[in-house]
Amino acid sequence: MSAPWEEDEIAPSKAPQPWAESSETAPVKTSQSWAEEVVQAIDTAYERKDGGKPRSYIGGSMVGKDCDASVAFGLRGFPDNDFPPRVRRIFRDGHRIEEDVIFDLKKAGFQIWDRGTDGRQFAYHSHGGHVRSNIDGKVEGPDGEVYLLEIKSMNDASWKKFVKVGVASSHSHYADQCQFYMGASGMRNALFIAYNKNTSDYHAEIIAFDQFRYEGLLAKAERVLESGDGRRITNDGPNFFGCRFCSKRDACWEGLAPETVCRTCVHSKPSGEGAWFCNKLKEVRDDPCDHYKTWAPGDKI
Repeated sequence: MSAPWEEDEIAPSKAPQPWAESSETAPVKTSQSWAEEVVQAIDTAYERKDGGKPRSYIGGSMVGKDCDASVAFGLRGFPDNDFPPRVRRIFRDGHRIEEDVIFDLKKAGFQIWDRGTDGRQFAYHSHGGHVRSNIDGKVEGPDGEVYLLEIKSMNDASWKKFVKVGVASSHSHYADQCQFYMGASGMRNALFIAYNKNTSDYHAEIIAFDQFRYEGLLAKAERVLESGDGRRITNDGPNFFGCRFCSKRDACWEGLAPETVCRTCVHSKPSGEGAWFCNKLKEVRDDPCDHYKTWAPGDKI
């Protein structure tokens, strides 16, 4: 005898399936090929252009690079490399981790300022807007002093090197970035904190402002600004180690074309208020003229 609750229940093996009546409604993709298509679809979505324009100024994150040409490419707003989907997701994760680190610092009770009153990142401009420093935030130190906050995420090997030898030796361009930001903002100490993407461990270091180093970085930026030019670090081609990981590698060596505007023209140079001066027509211009020719860096001497 069946229990009352069993009389109207259909055994799972006998239950009608939605695709049983017609083969046309049966699932089409049940093999590994569909799983591979899912992954390919994600990659394809990352290959689509997001419509964003590259920065067209000298940023604190680039001024510490050894290659003047790379700095000049950034100043003139040449496009970044067409990075593969995997690398684009790494960049995305880096931005997300920054927010996570700020959350953790606030959770731990530290006073953090990561946005101005306008809701935007703190930014410091100079040289008519051609030089800009956009910082991650500020943190209150143990003595009440406001410290620069600089956040990085690293893989395990990179993080361990930082722990062992310090940021000035492990990632000198990060140390230079902090120096430039402190010089631009007036802050005299920085909390540099790195998150290990493999283990979720943290390591932090205090960086004191070095006026001499800052002036050297500023002189480099001004050297590029004076003419809008810069020489390559090597004449050996794109496979040179210093070029392999440069975001302007394709523009420098592979002919990745920039936007046709005055700042990317060989006849233009930076002028006040973030504008560009045409040496052919002897005037400040926004739109390119008939003399337009794409700027290219000089070779290493």
